[in-house]
Amino acid sequence: MVIIRAIVLSQKKRAINHKVSPVITVRAIQFNLPASVDRHWVEGSPFKTHLFNSLHLTLPAVEYWMVRQVKSSLKHITADPLRQNVRGFILQEAQHAEQHAQFGKMLRQQGYELKACLRMEDWILTRLQRLDWRLNLAAIAGMEHLTVLLSEVVLASDLLVAAEPTLKAMLEWHAMEEIEHKAVAYEVLQTVSQNYLLRVAGLAIGCAFVLGLLNRCTLTLLHQDRCLWHWTVWREMGQFWLTKEKMLLRSISHCLWYLQPKFHPAAHD
Repeated sequence: MVIIRAIVLSQKKRAINHKVSPVITVRAIQFNLPASVDRHWVEGSPFKTHLFNSLHLTLPAVEYWMVRQVKSSLKHITADPLRQNVRGFILQEAQHAEQHAQFGKMLRQQGYELKACLRMEDWILTRLQRLDWRLNLAAIAGMEHLTVLLSEVVLASDLLVAAEPTLKAMLEWHAMEEIEHKAVAYEVLQTVSQNYLLRVAGLAIGCAFVLGLLNRCTLTLLHQDRCLWHWTVWREMGQFWLTKEKMLLRSISHCLWYLQPKFHPAAHD
C-alpha cells in the first residue's frame, strides 16, 4: 500500500538525524473489509489466524482506554513537541480503534462467541481505571513497549506473508504507526512522574494484560473452532513463542531493556 511505503520513508528520514524531534503524522485511512473472509485467513493456519483475530478483536477497547488516559494528561504537558505528539498519538490510536472495531462483526458472522474474551477485557480495564491515573499511564507505557516488539515481529517476519490482503494491510499499517509513536506514552509518563518503581509496576501490568489477554482469547477461539488440540496448532504455537519468532524470549529481553535506568524508546530504531 502507498500509505505504508510513505510511513517507512518518513521513519527512515527521521532515523538519519536523531536530533530532529519526531512528529506524529495523522493519516486519514479507511479499510473496507471484504464481504467474506476465509475462516483461517492466515495461510490456512488456525493458530496464526486466531492469534491475529484476538488482536483485531481486543484492540478497540484498549485503544479507547489509552486515548482517555493520555488525553487527560494533556493538562500536565506544556512543552512542544511532546504536546503536539500527544495529540497525534490520541488521533492515531482513535483511528486504530475505529478500524479494528469492524472485525468483531465479521467474527460473529463466522459463528464465534466473543463474550468471554470481551468480558474479561472489560473487567480488567474497569479495575485499572480505578487505580491511580499515574499507574494507568505507566501501564500504557509498558503496553506500548511490548506492542512495539510485536509490531516489529509482524513487519519483519513472514507471519502474514500469505494472509488476506486487507486484514494484512490493516495490521501492517497499525504496526507502522505503533513504531512511529513508540516514545510518546513513555515521555508522558516521565513528564508526570520519573518514579522508577512506578515504571516497573506499569511494565508488569502491561505485560500481564497484553500477554494474558492475547493468549486467553486465542485459546478460546481455537477451542470454539475445535482446533485447540490439533498437533499443528501446538507446533506453530511453540514456534511463535519459543523457536521461530521467539516472541517469549524476545519479550523477556525487551522488558529487561525497559528496566534499564537510562532507558528511552528512541534509543532503538
